[in-house]
Amino acid sequence: MNKFLSFSVKACAVALGVVVLELLGLVGIHDIRLVQNDPFVNGVQITRIEDHQIEFADGRVLKISGPVEPEIQSAIRASGDRVGLDVDDQGYAIMFVRRKLTNCQLGRPAIVIPLIMHERATYGKAFGACGEMEKSALDRP
Repeated sequence: MNKFLSFSVKACAVALGVVVLELLGLVGIHDIRLVQNDPFVNGVQITRIEDHQIEFADGRVLKISGPVEPEIQSAIRASGDRVGLDVDDQGYAIMFVRRKLTNCQLGRPAIVIPLIMHERATYGKAFGACGEMEKSALDRP
């Protein structure tokens, strides 16, 4: 019984010490796990990009007012030619591209004991382009 009591007291002292070191910011007990996610609810594959329009795999065509800029094209390629598309009743559409979220670890302790895990998404969505859907594409089922 004495050995068990002695062990319990030592275990409580160690646990209390870890909690105090966590509060002081010297040791962390929280760890972050990055989750591979898809930020689009209904993603659409892009089949062709021309000067002022983007064609999707389902046959819809997004007409934008200016040319498709190289930054947007590289963002589309980085998201695997898959984008998010929000279209309203009038045919106005906003296209979103996938972008990698930053996972800043500033202020994180040098020693981390992973007792409590937090999940964070790896990818989020960012604005890509906006314009009008081609009228014939809106009539398709």
